[in-house]
Amino acid sequence: MSGIVLLVPALMVVVLALVVTACVALAVRPRDDFSIAREWRWVRWSRLLGIALGVLIAVLLVSHPSFATGGIGTMIAPAGFGLGALLGVAAGETIVRAPRPVGPRTASLQRRSAAAYLPRPTSYAVATGLALLVATLVLTTLTAQSDGYLGDGRAIGCQAGNIAQSHSPYPGSFYAVPLAIVLGVVLATAAVAAVSVVRRPRGLATTDAGDDQLRTRSMTVIVAAVGIAVGTSLTGIAGTAAAGLLSLGAGCAPAWMPVAGWLLIPTAIIGLGLAAWCLVRLFVDDSLTSAGATPAQATAEHA
Repeated sequence: MSGIVLLVPALMVVVLALVVTACVALAVRPRDDFSIAREWRWVRWSRLLGIALGVLIAVLLVSHPSFATGGIGTMIAPAGFGLGALLGVAAGETIVRAPRPVGPRTASLQRRSAAAYLPRPTSYAVATGLALLVATLVLTTLTAQSDGYLGDGRAIGCQAGNIAQSHSPYPGSFYAVPLAIVLGVVLATAAVAAVSVVRRPRGLATTDAGDDQLRTRSMTVIVAAVGIAVGTSLTGIAGTAAAGLLSLGAGCAPAWMPVAGWLLIPTAIIGLGLAAWCLVRLFVDDSLTSAGATPAQATAEHA
């Protein structure tokens, strides 16, 4: 557990810095240039409830006896937080409905797609973090071995002649399999939430352009929640793996182990940066970066 324990003080400092950053960003964010329906406030409240649910899921995963063995709960808790946040978004987008206008109603023939509302820079960053996480999990799963205590896929070791060394914990299949399952549920929930955003009827803003901006904000929260789950998981996996690989002596470890260990250190930092950025985005909506073009904008550009 040493690799995980060493990350805790650093994560606490980062979380504190993020809270300050989010407060500053909220203070300077621009005002909306469109009117918002009362129901939009219920959508935002559902997000906050989702964040609270995410914290509860993370705490339960860390403290539950079934996941306490070997620190599995600690490793998958960040993904559990992202899952709770996504459930809040999906609930708000599905349950809350704008009131129907009085009199004759019209329907837009404009086709909407999830890609049109994605926040481009954040989406690319999350996709990159997910690719790094998958690559790291593949590496650690293929190189892990049994620790002789809790089972296979939890240690890294080497042997050269009469010299034999081993280090645990190491994020092999013991951690990778449950983490992959939880992340799969997170991604599936994100897909459901994205579909809910696209299919939501208009009416939460007084104009179509304003409604598109609100959909972009919802999609930003979805991507940010996934990014937190991916970024924090990448930090834990890469940091723990680096500690294990670099702990083995030069007279025993193959040449690739220290190289991989040093490469995993910046990978862990990238994951921490991704989680930091996504945490800010979770609370500041879309006021910090440019989002993708709305369907109306896309139509105008191709006209």
